Amino acid sequence: MPSKKFLYIIGSIILAILIVWGVPVLLKKQVEKPLSQQTTGAEQSAKIQEFLATDTDSDGLRDWEETLWKTDPQNTDTDGDKTSDFEEVKINRDPTKAAPGDEIDEKIIASQQQREAEYNKLTETEKLSRLLFSQYVVSKQGDELNQTDKQLILDSVILNTNSSGIQSYTLSDIKIVDDNSTSTIKNYVNQLGVVLDNNKNEERIYELNVLNDAINKNDAKELSKLDPIVGSYRSTVAGFLSVTVPRELANLHLDIVNNTSKIGFSIETFKYLYSDTLKAVNGLATYKKSTTDIIQNITNLKKYLEIKNVVLVESDPGYKLINVIK
Repeated sequence: MPSKKFLYIIGSIILAILIVWGVPVLLKKQVEKPLSQQTTGAEQSAKIQEFLATDTDSDGLRDWEETLWKTDPQNTDTDGDKTSDFEEVKINRDPTKAAPGDEIDEKIIASQQQREAEYNKLTETEKLSRLLFSQYVVSKQGDELNQTDKQLILDSVILNTNSSGIQSYTLSDIKIVDDNSTSTIKNYVNQLGVVLDNNKNEERIYELNVLNDAINKNDAKELSKLDPIVGSYRSTVAGFLSVTVPRELANLHLDIVNNTSKIGFSIETFKYLYSDTLKAVNGLATYKKSTTDIIQNITNLKKYLEIKNVVLVESDPGYKLINVIK
């Protein structure tokens, strides 16, 4: 009869495969949910961070790292040689073998470095399988995982997936003027309106519709329709960087620029739906947050205009921007 440990390993592999291949379904559900229902929430994020940081024996190695080293997460010194597991790993000694004679061979270290280099070349979806495997094994304490625990593991992996590649801007990239007069503020908002009008979606093709079509038709070719949308966002960012910004609105404008940039980047990641699914899922998470943030940016701008008694009429280019939030 197979051992319990063997069954855990087989079960974790099956779970990893199911989740990786089931991600398009998860993605579809996320796309179809109202925005208000898609956010994870601070409480869940805190639980995820707590899960990743768990170090039961407080030796410096997190529990999931103990699994990789095959050490005891409830024992600071697995091999009992008076040196903690964390310290042994740090100085290239085998934490499962007592000193003396526990030095790790240079060839093994070189081999480990090579494996790390190869790991860094994997797609985000391939990394998901490996990281999920280690976290799943760690979480098994003799009891079956319930659905909430499984989802927590998946969320923790997605939350910590690398989101590098997003262009981030600073105040030095913005054209700021020391003029906060009513006319300058109104001119600023109208400049934003002109940029948006110049880059509006003439064909009325929307990113989430494209994503849904690609999923429903199971056709990666549908994702090519995202290209002009991505191009439009890039042009919008460039346009926002060209406007003249009153000093008092500099930070808010920077947020608008960066959130617009994030939305464009996240839409571009949707194109990886069939080649690197997790990257697309992670992009959707960025998309949801950035769209929520930019709505708040516009709301804050509208409140600022009210305080400054800046009034825009329907003929003003910035009117639609300010009144998009009712």
